[in-house]
This record gives sequence, structure tokens and C-alpha cells, in this order.
Amino acid sequence: MEKRGLMKALVAHDSGKILGFLSFCANAVEVMAAVQMAMIVGLPYTPFTDAILTHSTMAEGMKFLFLSQLTGSEIT
Repeated sequence: MEKRGLMKALVAHDSGKILGFLSFCANAVEVMAAVQMAMIVGLPYTPFTDAILTHSTMAEGMKFLFLSQLTGSEIT
């Protein structure tokens, strides 16, 4: 299973809403669908930081992506 890839998110500073998302990895479509639904309904990024996501999938990487919003630093 390929574990390398890149995820980036553009998040509104005031509301925490996800404004944009990029996923460049082996199973990007798996991740994109979840983020797209959050964007459509206007959810902030914070539910992703508390979610229990299936291990080991690319979707699991969303938790770390959005945790970096809370800490203000990149998590690798």
C-alpha cells in the first residue's frame, strides 16, 4: 500500500470552515468525498480532529491534516 502523498486545506480563520482542499495520493478519491461533504454543508474542520478514522487508509491522514490547524504547525 502506498503511504506517500500530500494533503493541503485552506481553512477560514474566523469560522474554521474548509474553503479548499487538495489531495495528491494513491486513494485521493476516498478522502475527497468526505471533505467535499463537509464543505457542502458548511462544517468547520474541527470534527475531523475528533473523528475515529479507519486505520490504515488515506482518510486517516485527514485527522493529522486538520490537527495541524489546531497546533499551527505541520504534522508529518
